Amino acid sequence: MTFLKKYGSEILEAVLIFLALFIFFYPAQVEGNSMEDTLSHGDIIMMSRAMAFAGIYDKGDIVVFEYEDGKKEINVIKRIAAVEGDKVEAENGLLYINGEEQEGYLCKNDFSFTIDEGYVFVLGDNPDESTDSREFGEILKEDIKARAIIKLWPVTEIKSIF
Repeated sequence: MTFLKKYGSEILEAVLIFLALFIFFYPAQVEGNSMEDTLSHGDIIMMSRAMAFAGIYDKGDIVVFEYEDGKKEINVIKRIAAVEGDKVEAENGLLYINGEEQEGYLCKNDFSFTIDEGYVFVLGDNPDESTDSREFGEILKEDIKARAIIKLWPVTEIKSIF
């Protein structure tokens, strides 16, 4: 009993810090160049699982989601480009969202569809280096695991990214 009286507040504080850092917010390192110029390989960003769980993300936000690449599930970071009800089209190699051309985003095949309820369409900020919804289609909202909120590294580039 004396142990709890003596160390109880420190244990509670450690548990709260753990929850804050690893349940609600956690750091992640960017791998690859698909999000340049916003995020580069090696950048460290702070992610929020709580915001993703609560559905606090929209068009333009950067999210992490799980994707099955044929061999295993991987975590992928991309920007939400279209949401439920948006029309996505590829015509003559160009990509359009709600009739607006998405500069630099080329598509191999023509297609046209409206984003279904419960789904989003994601793109990398670096079209030439990104494998995204142009190839694997729309993704389930429930597969979104976190939302990017702050770029932490390099220190000279610390900034909010939401």
